[in-house]
Amino acid sequence: NDSAKLKILLEDIRSISSSLIMQFNSTNNKAFEVLGMAFTKRVLEKKNILEDSFLIPIDLHKELFTNTPNENRERADILLVKINPQTMDICFTVIEVKCRTYLSDNDRIDLLEKMQNQIDNTIESLSFHFDRSLSPNNDRLDRELKNLQLKSLLEFYINRAARYNHLSQGVYDAYLECMDNLQYGYNLKFKKLGIIFDFSAN
Repeated sequence: NDSAKLKILLEDIRSISSSLIMQFNSTNNKAFEVLGMAFTKRVLEKKNILEDSFLIPIDLHKELFTNTPNENRERADILLVKINPQTMDICFTVIEVKCRTYLSDNDRIDLLEKMQNQIDNTIESLSFHFDRSLSPNNDRLDRELKNLQLKSLLEFYINRAARYNHLSQGVYDAYLECMDNLQYGYNLKFKKLGIIFDFSAN
């Protein structure tokens, strides 16, 4: 029934972040955005893309888009994070989600361009803060602080994913060990994903 479906939807939203529940109850546009995130989580689960991975809602971390070289505040919606404990590769799949009730061909072209810009700027901002390979011979002076910032960010959502049983105990333990060794080096990798939910489609 409808109440059961709503309960499942709210649980999906809460598993990403409790703060999103408040946004869901605010403006219609915000509610639509949060709904898109919940639908995206469900799609990722069905395609087994969420396995050994966890989600970070980017909008809750606007500080990552301040004091960057281009001062561009455009950002994507979600980070899908997966870590390889053997190589210390941290893979961020940057996901931008759009929900539309009507979308013409021209609108779709414009929307795809905007999504690409949001994804690219998110990658640029994350690289600016955390990618050690950008300037290997002239690393930023606050690298230790940036390592702690990255550890804090990832650890919070690793613990959250484990709390909602989205990570197995073995993966959870391995990921926490990676966080303890973050200062010894890691590699950032990026993937891009854009999702449009077109509710006007038959």
